[in-house]
Amino acid sequence: MKRIFILIMMFTAISMVAQKASPQIFSNEQTFDFNDIKRDEILKHDFYVKNIGTQTLKIKDVKSSCECTVVQPVKKNIEPGDSVKVSAEFSTVDKIGPQRHHIYILSNDPKNPEYRLTLLGNVVLSKTEKESLPSIVIPYTVYDFGDVKQGEVLKHTIEIKNVGKSLLRIKKVKTGCSYLKLSLKKKTVKHKETAKLNLKFNTKGLSGKQSCVITIRSNDPHVRVAIITVMANVVK
Repeated sequence: MKRIFILIMMFTAISMVAQKASPQIFSNEQTFDFNDIKRDEILKHDFYVKNIGTQTLKIKDVKSSCECTVVQPVKKNIEPGDSVKVSAEFSTVDKIGPQRHHIYILSNDPKNPEYRLTLLGNVVLSKTEKESLPSIVIPYTVYDFGDVKQGEVLKHTIEIKNVGKSLLRIKKVKTGCSYLKLSLKKKTVKHKETAKLNLKFNTKGLSGKQSCVITIRSNDPHVRVAIITVMANVVK
């Protein structure tokens, strides 16, 4: 019995040592704030991360959750006490107001396998810039075809207008529904002009109430993503 107790104690001690002997990622500066910044700039900052653990820190990947560009560190294996630079940059093009961007470092740190760094900033516009922004206008957020017969191919055109003074750029138009096809030939819209978004709704094989969301991404800083819901009630 005494021998078993000693073995248990030895196993516990070994486990505790193994737990303590591990890599640990750390940065003196987890968050950097650019404060007030101008629009249409590329901002850069270098973070430094250190291994304050007792084993080699292995960086698996560095990624961002935003439009940031991250430069992979020059070395991925960081010995205890060593540091490495992680460079990041983000663009303030088409942005306005408070900005928060995260960078994630994936490593073999058992306590913090996804270490987060943060970039902050506030995009401030001049009076002239405020008066010259693009401004997207969509006539409605919901369009309902109503009751339709199964097998019909429904068509509709949505006019996207720019009431702002500078050029409106439509970056992406998307829908997650296979039965709804979109066509947009004009992706840059001048002041007071419109672009036509053509819809083709195929009801073949559908039945009952249908609802599909269209997302329109543009350079309008106030409405970066416009949403339109297309509906129909398919009757056999």
